[in-house]
Amino acid sequence: MDKLKVFQIATVGLLLLNIILMAFIFLARPPRGGGKPPRAAERLGLDEVQNDQFRELAKAHQRQMRTTNDRQTELLQAYFLQLTTDSAATPGPLPAGVATLEQEKINSTYQHFLEIKKILRPEQQAAFPGFIDNMLQRILLKKSKNRPPPPRD
Repeated sequence: MDKLKVFQIATVGLLLLNIILMAFIFLARPPRGGGKPPRAAERLGLDEVQNDQFRELAKAHQRQMRTTNDRQTELLQAYFLQLTTDSAATPGPLPAGVATLEQEKINSTYQHFLEIKKILRPEQQAAFPGFIDNMLQRILLKKSKNRPPPPRD
């Protein structure tokens, strides 16, 4: 068998393998139970008006958290820049505003959840504890399958 015939057979084989692989990717069903968790609107049974209110509340909360996180980053960056000096072996005290900003983030999130609860109708209130439980798991990274492993030394 000459080289040309071997290359032709290999090309046809690879082409068939690619077609089979593409068919498997596009025609295979996604696994059951997987996928995205239900959105807040679905979990709480929000109507269109409530969903719009929820989105506005979420955007406002995200802006507030981003601002607070930016301020906290500035404080912590200055603190950790101490490592670049000769006195790195003895760190100074934590910046006073770090604890205040952390408390502000916690209070902001609590108020955000209260505002969400206020837009719910009485029949939707029963779903609220499950929503809070789910959100706390996401916020606090509890029971998360996507939790990153600890760093290796």
